Amino acid sequence: MNSAHRQHDIQVAALAESYRQQGYSVTAPPDRESVPFDLNGFRPDLLAEKEGQHLLILANNTQQPISISRLRELTETIKQQSALGWRLLLINYSAESAAGGLPQDPISWSTIVQRISQAKKLREAGEAEAAILLFWSALEALLRRHAESLGFPLEQLSVRALLDYLYSDADLSYEHFDQAKHLLSGRNKVAHGFPLPEAPQQASHLQTLIDELSDEWLPMRNVA
Repeated sequence: MNSAHRQHDIQVAALAESYRQQGYSVTAPPDRESVPFDLNGFRPDLLAEKEGQHLLILANNTQQPISISRLRELTETIKQQSALGWRLLLINYSAESAAGGLPQDPISWSTIVQRISQAKKLREAGEAEAAILLFWSALEALLRRHAESLGFPLEQLSVRALLDYLYSDADLSYEHFDQAKHLLSGRNKVAHGFPLPEAPQQASHLQTLIDELSDEWLPMRNVA
């Protein structure tokens, strides 16, 4: 077994234990008898079940992401079983949320709008670093909600992986993708306590990016 396979097995075992601690019954990996419908050759790493929930989980190596066309195919197949509690989750090794095990919904569309407004007020008041952190909170939620609206099971991914998938699906333009990647490094500096002399400029660019994505995505949603 090579190191990549060993790392994968370690991550899957840790993820399985995390779900067990949350009261789920875990099958790793699930066999064909555990899933009462055809997955067309796809074999998830885990099946976690509790109180009518059936979570099919793929622990994904960030260096070898699943193709977006394959992800769309799987999502459509499992979505047909959603009324019976079946759901697909894609979890990257590096995603901080993987440690908690439980899928969580991002904040609502209306809360996203509120956070954007609050971040703009912070920027106008000269609090650029605080604005950057709040803008990013809103931007990540915006990306996750948009992925959810497209039917992609991306709630558990790191924001970098989320950007990659949305760009791969051509739903995020290269310009926006490139801007977000560049601005993410500034956000990380601020979040981890490092100085960011260009914070005012980055806050301005971040506001522009969020305004453009909001103009494109939010009118399609009920944000009341």
